[in-house]
Amino acid sequence: MASDAFGEAVHEGDLAKALFHVHERPLESFLHEPVDIAVVGEAGAGKSSFINALRGLREEDEGAAETGLVGGQQDPMPYRHPGLPLVTLWELPGVETPLSAPQKEPDLSHYDFFIIVGSQRFRSAHANLAHSIEGLGRRFFFVRTKVDLDLEASRRQRPGSFNEAEVLHRIWQDCDQGLRGEGVAQPQVFVVANWEPNCYNFPLLQEILKKELPAIRRQASLLRHLPMCSRILDQKQSSLMWEVWKVTLLSSLLAALPIPGLSFICTYFLFRAQLARYCKSFGLDERSLAALAWRVGQPVGELQAVREHPGVTRVPWLKLMADAASAAAILVGRWKGFTIVGCLVSAGLAFIPTYALLRKAVRYLAKDTQKVLHQALKAEGKKSM
Repeated sequence: MASDAFGEAVHEGDLAKALFHVHERPLESFLHEPVDIAVVGEAGAGKSSFINALRGLREEDEGAAETGLVGGQQDPMPYRHPGLPLVTLWELPGVETPLSAPQKEPDLSHYDFFIIVGSQRFRSAHANLAHSIEGLGRRFFFVRTKVDLDLEASRRQRPGSFNEAEVLHRIWQDCDQGLRGEGVAQPQVFVVANWEPNCYNFPLLQEILKKELPAIRRQASLLRHLPMCSRILDQKQSSLMWEVWKVTLLSSLLAALPIPGLSFICTYFLFRAQLARYCKSFGLDERSLAALAWRVGQPVGELQAVREHPGVTRVPWLKLMADAASAAAILVGRWKGFTIVGCLVSAGLAFIPTYALLRKAVRYLAKDTQKVLHQALKAEGKKSM
């Protein structure tokens, strides 16, 4: 299976090969992937009514979302979409706004796609949601509800100069410019009236959602690889920890050589070679990252930028100081006539920092690999959108 091949490639440290196994799958192969779509926005924006309209239901129909809840709901509520197989719409609790009571921040990481619902004008809460969603590597539609009320208010205020198309364009433009001002490159904005699902942008919204659903399924499937990556990298990290013991022991034996300069050079180059080997083993060396960047169509710098510990393969000053102290122990032992004691002290001084630093390097490389894979999977998912 593709997921097995993906996992094996990650374990081998061939991240480009792992993404190849994902990339070669056509959109049709994702048709049976479930999709969780979160409908999120401030309380009172019309999320429940929107979900009902999207499902072709009225409030009195069986299974319809309850509207007008006093104080708003506290837990996410799932609703199956009757016309889109394996699609679940989740109504999330209202997000906090400056005029609302404090709300618990919703956990957005469980959802594959988002519909931000807002009424009146574009708010900072909408911008915060957009940033959070894009930070997770997901996409969203922005839906401006209750435009029927805005049209009616404008008609009463300016009965002589009222122009429905102009009012609708201003409403759409307010949302579009608000999102672009927050760095969203090509926002998809729809103006709707929940009680009139055949008017304004509602039919267009339903058409585009249905059209883009295969790509949404593909992106959802890609991001579900991340928990698998985490388990594989944890296993790999554990297996490498056993090797750290052997390398550390060898380093100590080399440090105990009765020739100070030779012991220093041997332990230094052994440590440096192991750091490079671990880096390549995780697929974070320059050549491997270049292949991965080419595979997902991103600059290498963007993959490197997500790493928390890019300098982990450099030999730290602590290691150099420890090796120097080991060599000094041999010299002092020979000077005092206790060569064997000096060699034993030298071995001990080399053991502790080598073991600690190699363990830390393996741990940091595993974390960085997880972040690089997340970035690569996000980039791969955007290709089909």
